[in-house]
Amino acid sequence: MKVFGIGLPRTGTTSLSHVLNTLGFKAWHGWHAVEVPDHVEAGSDTPFWYVFPKLVKQYPGARFIYPTRPAQEWVDSFCNKGLIEAHQRMVRRSKRLFVRKRRHRVDIHCYLEFFGTATLIPETLVQKHGEHADWVRATFADQPDRLLEIPLSEINWEVICRFLDLEAPKVPFPRVNQSKSTQGPD
Repeated sequence: MKVFGIGLPRTGTTSLSHVLNTLGFKAWHGWHAVEVPDHVEAGSDTPFWYVFPKLVKQYPGARFIYPTRPAQEWVDSFCNKGLIEAHQRMVRRSKRLFVRKRRHRVDIHCYLEFFGTATLIPETLVQKHGEHADWVRATFADQPDRLLEIPLSEINWEVICRFLDLEAPKVPFPRVNQSKSTQGPD
């Protein structure tokens, strides 16, 4: 089975990668190409949140986990983490010279394609947050059993393992790189 986290950045993607690794998947937090090869068992963050429609078709048995956050909380986290500035620096550099790290080229591609601009502002982020949610729900409208949509604050072993039909490990649920607003029950 393949499992992909398709939440936008700052929706628990690092924690989800740790969860999937603990459950025995070789999970990637991000991938260095827009095309995801067959040997990738699981992953979250960029490009998975952007290329998930292809993955739905490419892997009919795959499961998808969609952690959600309220729009303004997500925007605040995105801005507080410095991602807007980092994105703009990457885009400026990519226009001046060949970006050396493939990972950054993938980030730039996905961000520019999805957000449609090199200049990210909170209003644009709120709009795109909603568009991403609509896109996910429309993609899985006829196959809801393949999608676990869950608020980030409610994610725990029981919920994920029930969805994946796996036994929950007897270790604390990993909460990595989190802000106070994402703290939830273990």
